[in-house]
Amino acid sequence: MYLDNGSKPWKVLDGKMDPGMAMAHAHLDTGAGKLVVTDGRMMAIYKPRIVEGDTDGPVSGEALQAASKSCAIVCNGSLDVLNGPTYARPECHNAYPQWQMVEQREDGDVVKLNLDVALLWKLAQAMGGTSKSAVLSIEVPVSGLGAIHAHPLGDPETHGIIMPFGKAR
Repeated sequence: MYLDNGSKPWKVLDGKMDPGMAMAHAHLDTGAGKLVVTDGRMMAIYKPRIVEGDTDGPVSGEALQAASKSCAIVCNGSLDVLNGPTYARPECHNAYPQWQMVEQREDGDVVKLNLDVALLWKLAQAMGGTSKSAVLSIEVPVSGLGAIHAHPLGDPETHGIIMPFGKAR
């Protein structure tokens, strides 16, 4: 498979997870033509170019990181990084989560946001978030116009506002 240059799917993985767990690795689904990476709290879904010989299954973060320059891994019985090392395909003792259920969207109206995540992170830290984590409750006008209000979970008195960038298209 070939990934877009600049993709860093290994950053989603939880390095502390038991390597025998399916979620400790990315998952290549050749039928859907997708590489799925989750740690149980967030999920990134990539549309790699599948090449002949690629098979469904786990792809280690180590192999993905090694392929960051070439952006290519042959995923079959092993993980062969183009112009790089070969890794054993991880063996997992459980099935990968049903990611398709999470990816599905409800029918109906949606509010689409364009957020500057660096600005949101800076605001979260200013309101007491730690250097590694902060959970904010986000309030967005249904119209999609207007300021975005955020407050630390459990502390509605402390709040911040991110100025609108305009309606998302």
